[in-house]
Amino acid sequence: MSTEVTPTRARPPQSRRLRLKRWMRTQRYIIRQYPHVNAAYRVAVAVIGTAMILAGIVMVPLPTPGFGWVMIFAGLGVLSTEFAWAHRITHWLRKWLHILTTWYSRRSWPAKVGLIVVVTVLILVILWLAGILGTSGDWVGYHRDWLHGPFRSH
Repeated sequence: MSTEVTPTRARPPQSRRLRLKRWMRTQRYIIRQYPHVNAAYRVAVAVIGTAMILAGIVMVPLPTPGFGWVMIFAGLGVLSTEFAWAHRITHWLRKWLHILTTWYSRRSWPAKVGLIVVVTVLILVILWLAGILGTSGDWVGYHRDWLHGPFRSH
């Protein structure tokens, strides 16, 4: 008396991210079946994404480097989940980011260091022209008139 065991195909373990993605996609398909709920969902995505982009635009000139840009790109990511035009912009930005990182990775290390120095100096000049260096200096108690740049008086 032998019992035959049929081989079962073991499913590879799924990552938590993949399970969450599948669950969210299933929920989105359910929402699409109801036109009024779908319209409300799209409006909510538009409001949240636009609010994130506007908050990011407000935060860009603040002395916290980069957080405004992160909010802008995150808002664009939220919008791209529902709107084709935002998805096209996100795809275009990702393509150019890949092109630039590939180009940068092919440079020699002295060229990479030189590029970092040039970009850092460029950012500091822009911050100085905008008067943001003076504002940041005032916050930490370092008061110098020249930090406020040529266009702002202290």
